[in-house]
Amino acid sequence: MKEKARILIIRFSSIGDIVLTTPVIRAIYEQFHGGAEIHFLTKKKFAFVLSAHPYIKCIHTIDTTVQEVIPVLEKLDFDYIIDLHNNIRSSIVKKRLKRLSFTFKKLNLRKWLWVRLGINTMPDVHVVDRYMETLKAFNLKDDGKGLDYYIPEGEGILTEEIIGRFSSGFIAWALGGTHNGKRMEKEKITAICQNLNLPVVLLGGQEDADAGTFIADACGDNVF
Repeated sequence: MKEKARILIIRFSSIGDIVLTTPVIRAIYEQFHGGAEIHFLTKKKFAFVLSAHPYIKCIHTIDTTVQEVIPVLEKLDFDYIIDLHNNIRSSIVKKRLKRLSFTFKKLNLRKWLWVRLGINTMPDVHVVDRYMETLKAFNLKDDGKGLDYYIPEGEGILTEEIIGRFSSGFIAWALGGTHNGKRMEKEKITAICQNLNLPVVLLGGQEDADAGTFIADACGDNVF
């Protein structure tokens, strides 16, 4: 017999969207009546985002299809499913597990218009608040503590250069984005960085290196 409710949260991708689910994870763990054992289903390549999260009992992953993990999930006898992705894959999981589920309203058409055509019809509500709306049946509230990101032991990347130069605080700016509509032009980022009162650490992958170099060269010691 389970001592706590066993809850499966689904969000397959991507890095930013998964980090944005962390207030939901925290609210369930800290506020759920009687306690909760939290499981999370995501793509294998994004599991590292939550690998050190102390509130998650188990991370379940897939490479391409949910059939890879369905047999394991069926044996776990979940009480509830919180679907924060709302796509075909998550629908298959809900259908196979046959458990009471609560699903994020994704507003796909509105999102497509904004990202692809620049037409913004999205509601003026932060996505974290929209994620939290999925929990309203449990009377769980956003605690206002923001996002969580736990760095696995041994993976810290603060260099002595950053600690020395930016010891009084800095802004971290992620340059990347899957679509052009999700990325700001490097010239605009440069102009903003040049007018900030705090130094900036630019984050990104190899595909963002050229833009990062352009911005850092234009801003001098204010940008790392």
